[in-house]
Amino acid sequence: MKLLTNARIFGSVLVVVGYWILLHWHTNTGVALHLTGDALSLPYFLRTKCYDVIILVVLLSSTSISKLMAQ
Repeated sequence: MKLLTNARIFGSVLVVVGYWILLHWHTNTGVALHLTGDALSLPYFLRTKCYDVIILVVLLSSTSISKLMAQ
């Protein structure tokens, strides 16, 4: 569980940094960091059965993927 907690914390940091980069610097890099952070955080939320957060992560990831495809 410690590994999943550390991955969730690092994933959350990546989501925030990716969002900042998306807004202020480079779209593709920001979206890539955001998706990586989501992927790192998802196992923790699956294990703790936080299905509302999982749905939110999937929704936000799908909008990020559509942003990449529009480029």
